[in-house]
Amino acid sequence: MSSHKISSSQRFATTPGPKADEEYRLLADEMKGDFFGPMPVSEFLSSFMQKPRKNPPKGYVEAFKTVPKNGEPGIEDGFIRAVHEAELCPQFIFVNTTTRTDANYERKPDISVYRKAPGFKERNTNFRIMELCIERKPEDQDPFTDPHPSATSRDTHYFLTDTLEAIHHRGQICSYAGCQFSVQNLVFMFSMLLLGDYVRFLRWDRAGAIVTERVNWRKNPEMLATFLWRFDRLPSDQRGHDLSVSKPTAKQIRVAKRHLDKRAIFLAKLLGQDEKKARGQYYSSDETFRKFRMMDEDGPRGNRGRFFVASSPQWQSGSPTGRATDGYIAYDTKQKKLVYLKNSWRYLEDGLEKEGDTYKLLEEHNVAGIPKLVCAEDVKDYETRTHEFSGARWCCKVSEPPSRHRLYRLVLGDIGRPLSKFTSTKQLCSAVRDASKTHAQAYAADVRHGDISGGNILISDEGKGMLIDWDLSVRLLPGVDQATQTKLQTGTWQFVSAARLLDHQSMRHERRDELESALHVLLYHSIRYQASKVSPEQLGDLQDAVQTHFDSTRRTIEGRTYGGKGKLAYFMLDPPPAFRESQLDIFLTAPHVDLIETLRRLFIPLYTDAKSLKRVTDLAKSPDAALEVLTTSDRFIEIFDTQLEGQGWRDDDTSDELLGCDRFLTTATGLVGVTRHSRLKRTSNQANLDNGSAGSAAKRSRKESTPGSLPSAVESEEEK
Repeated sequence: MSSHKISSSQRFATTPGPKADEEYRLLADEMKGDFFGPMPVSEFLSSFMQKPRKNPPKGYVEAFKTVPKNGEPGIEDGFIRAVHEAELCPQFIFVNTTTRTDANYERKPDISVYRKAPGFKERNTNFRIMELCIERKPEDQDPFTDPHPSATSRDTHYFLTDTLEAIHHRGQICSYAGCQFSVQNLVFMFSMLLLGDYVRFLRWDRAGAIVTERVNWRKNPEMLATFLWRFDRLPSDQRGHDLSVSKPTAKQIRVAKRHLDKRAIFLAKLLGQDEKKARGQYYSSDETFRKFRMMDEDGPRGNRGRFFVASSPQWQSGSPTGRATDGYIAYDTKQKKLVYLKNSWRYLEDGLEKEGDTYKLLEEHNVAGIPKLVCAEDVKDYETRTHEFSGARWCCKVSEPPSRHRLYRLVLGDIGRPLSKFTSTKQLCSAVRDASKTHAQAYAADVRHGDISGGNILISDEGKGMLIDWDLSVRLLPGVDQATQTKLQTGTWQFVSAARLLDHQSMRHERRDELESALHVLLYHSIRYQASKVSPEQLGDLQDAVQTHFDSTRRTIEGRTYGGKGKLAYFMLDPPPAFRESQLDIFLTAPHVDLIETLRRLFIPLYTDAKSLKRVTDLAKSPDAALEVLTTSDRFIEIFDTQLEGQGWRDDDTSDELLGCDRFLTTATGLVGVTRHSRLKRTSNQANLDNGSAGSAAKRSRKESTPGSLPSAVESEEEK
């Protein structure tokens, strides 16, 4: 059903993240259907890089002859020197970063290209200001294989090289592209791959990467020179920069900081943390701030720009492809208050509505427990273009056409905090209950959420649960099979129902699946963020059980990933020992354990044969009887209400995350450890489950996302 992509599941993984080599392998695997080529270089240049009035200086021919031969030392420095002497890219600085890593990602492409600026001194890899990434590999380790020139058809040719070295290198360039995308507001980007005497050019967007044929730059340097010459003369938007994002003024930064600090101090007080350490929690240096422009339909004619000032995203994606959701706590210069701003590359897919339209519909139906919509829009005309070329005559065999995406921006008036930051387990359970009520009300309005997950349930400042991220929701049409309404399967791996994970070809997605997801959310947060109360001897068994339940995967002969065996075991009459009431009683309160067990028993009949059910008196006697109960949310919510009204809850069993003692804390470096992404893949038989949203993407350090190459701000009265 899913490839269990590292970028869509790592946020809630219960084991440490992969190291670089393993990350590269996993990235190469999950993106193996996202490369399209080999595009002729001449067509690549004409399609993506406008021709300047002047031709490149002729000196490049002799300059490139001075680059050391393959196998000789100093190739990177020689290449940089040749580009400089030929004056092919006079507005950019080429830096040899072969041994100089980016401090936040621990990644180091061979050559990093930066825009020239007064006083520029960067000599290390710095993805936040990188304009072009150049990686060098041996010719015989090319990640791609062009078809033979005499080939009459490319439909049967496999473009990706399958050697271990090639897979590693392909994952490596994926990692670099993901790092660059993650810390800059980019619509697309270019990169270069030097392969001995050959070169390939790549254009990345959120739907995939276009890869050129490889050409010999030593024998015929014209194509390389033309690429660099044109790149130098491209305006920033044609190098991929989002023109709706600019640098705020100094005054706007000061005002935003003041509001962000006020918010941080308020939360610290609310959560019982040190207020003195709260200041600066939501930002670092002034360079991390950026200003988003949106159109205000209610504004005065001729001045409908609306501005939001934010530092680095609080939640962020990190893969080259997919919805790439970023979430910011931003200062609204019009309302003069903090809001939540979400950037994502929405799917242009039948059956999926704009998220803002869904919020409007839910508000019209008086659905409670959702944030208030401030504004939303498609940003300019920013769309992916990879799909335009997947059917070209030069494109080799592809398993599925690329999805189409459009940049979408949404602003909500309520911020909330992650579900993992509960002040008591009763608050945790109440928040999941509240979200379940919201879910039921949405169903009554014929809207299915699509991704009930740990990241999509927030806790409001008043301690109530909020259900967010409706961008994958589906409008339920009377008499229409839900499985036919969209070609996308949605969900977060750790919380998808056992039935959907086990049947990797099914497109079924019903209310009972989403209610089961809510139970998995409750179980996950109850165990992970209370495990500090478990003895070291018991912790190992608990961690193993949690990993099996939430993270385990299997792969079919065709290479499709599926799972659900751990969850299936959970819904047997006797669950795994670690999840039995006697074990949960060790670190959870009695009503909390009763709640989990009673909810579990709702779903047991769906996964247990009728003969076994006859031995138990308080369970539905057949799957059909259980399904009947789960056609509504009434019983599910009633169980919550009954247990929450009972005695035995504590008010001091705070989340381990707030106490700084998360026993399941995962660690990793690079793309996976620093940022994770949200991603779906369109297919008729296979679905990559999505990590969801700004709420469900990984939280990052504020110092890691300084925007690069932003246009300067011009302050107006309306923006102050």
